[in-house]
Amino acid sequence: MVFGDSYLYRINKHTGELIQIGDTGEDNWMDLAFDKKGRLWATTDNELHVIDPQTGASTFVTTIAGVPDSDIPGVCPEDWPWMEIMSMDFDKKDVLWGTAMRGLSACPNVNSPVMRIDVDTGVATVVGYTNQQYNHGGDIVPTKKRPCKDRGD
Repeated sequence: MVFGDSYLYRINKHTGELIQIGDTGEDNWMDLAFDKKGRLWATTDNELHVIDPQTGASTFVTTIAGVPDSDIPGVCPEDWPWMEIMSMDFDKKDVLWGTAMRGLSACPNVNSPVMRIDVDTGVATVVGYTNQQYNHGGDIVPTKKRPCKDRGD
């Protein structure tokens, strides 16, 4: 994705060139993630979509229900209604996880919910908070560094 346009692109890993695949029909995707079956999931406006990586065509799957919009600890009430899933990824068990971004007021307090999202029903279950203000596209930040067993470090 390129900010402000609705096309899906492939990146040539040797040259860095963007190769346009096709129009997704949406120019405001927040994040993308592949599941274990190779399906490309996308989110915008607290909705889940699947994008065909060969054509770019997107298909609405479900609305994400359960993203908090009130009583969020450490966040000013004027930001509560603006919570939107902005960062998501699948774990090794193929469970979708996401974080939400708070509103962009001048509120000095920060906090973003972490949610487990059921891709079949769209139900999001809050499991904790990041204590980060602006979780956006790929920014799920762990509070502790852990060794990466896959890389051996």
